Amino acid sequence: MLDAVSNVMHLGIIGRGKTSPDAATGLMEDFIDGVLLNDAQLKIYMAADDTWGGLHKEIIEYWAEDTALLTVAHNDDGKEKSKDDLPDTTSTLNVQRPHLRVVKALTDVAAQGEAAVLLALWDDEDDEVFDAAEIAWDHDIDVFDLTAGMEQITFVDAPEEEEEEAPAPDPEPEVEETEEVEVIAPHITEEVEEEDNEAEEEAEAEEASLVYSEDSLNDLPRAEVKAIAVSRGLVDQTAKTHTPTLIRMILEDQDREEPQEDVPPTSAPEPAEEVRGEDSTDTPVSDEESLLKAMQALADSVQKDIDNLTGHLQKFDEDLRHLTDHIRRLTHSVEGKKKR
Repeated sequence: MLDAVSNVMHLGIIGRGKTSPDAATGLMEDFIDGVLLNDAQLKIYMAADDTWGGLHKEIIEYWAEDTALLTVAHNDDGKEKSKDDLPDTTSTLNVQRPHLRVVKALTDVAAQGEAAVLLALWDDEDDEVFDAAEIAWDHDIDVFDLTAGMEQITFVDAPEEEEEEAPAPDPEPEVEETEEVEVIAPHITEEVEEEDNEAEEEAEAEEASLVYSEDSLNDLPRAEVKAIAVSRGLVDQTAKTHTPTLIRMILEDQDREEPQEDVPPTSAPEPAEEVRGEDSTDTPVSDEESLLKAMQALADSVQKDIDNLTGHLQKFDEDLRHLTDHIRRLTHSVEGKKKR
């Protein structure tokens, strides 16, 4: 942990994120001026792989002019890409995973009590940076994001499991007893509205209720894995979390979910009593006509409710198609950015 000025500073630089060279070197200069003494020595370790580019070249040339001691850890691809960019005074190491080798150099000097800091050109899709940052965090080495104004990066781990109390059952609503002809139509309308609301709630929760296997999550791009974790409320959109940690959080969240009980089908209203024929002496003709009119009004009300429900379902189907198209366009956009 960096907490005081020092006579020597070991600075690791890793990642493939994008920012301007002037912004990166300016942030580094301001940071170093705040923690180093005037006659202090600066040692810089950089990682070079197949993502080496103009930004890395500008950074290393800037510090070479400032008499910093430079060491570049590269793999075969990084060696080929950086060979024309390194000053003659640069020391090089040929390794398989340059990011981890840079962090190892920092942990070695930190164990001897010397100041060490890791600077990341952050990219959410770069798992090598996540691996390196986790090692730095484990050794109390501060990590800062050069692409976000030297913002300090903190590690977000999966929350501890907490036992969830089973929710208390909802009390059954009290039903007022009224005459049958007066309450049948409102009762049907109420049931249709409840079914409509349930359909909308199920559609909104569909994304969060999908069950994923570990293999299927490993096959997804990190951005999609993070989106799933965000939709389940496991992490914040701005959190920087290692992909394996996100997958573990999603799987553990699925294990905690209890299977929902099947909802019994809503019972249909009891049929109205059979109307006696004209030859019946029990029911007057005027009462029979009144009952027939009430039944016709009920049938019209039920048909109207059915038409409303059909309209809601059609709108839901249209909204679902729009959402699917949006997700498809978003996926193509992300894939295009990754290729660039």
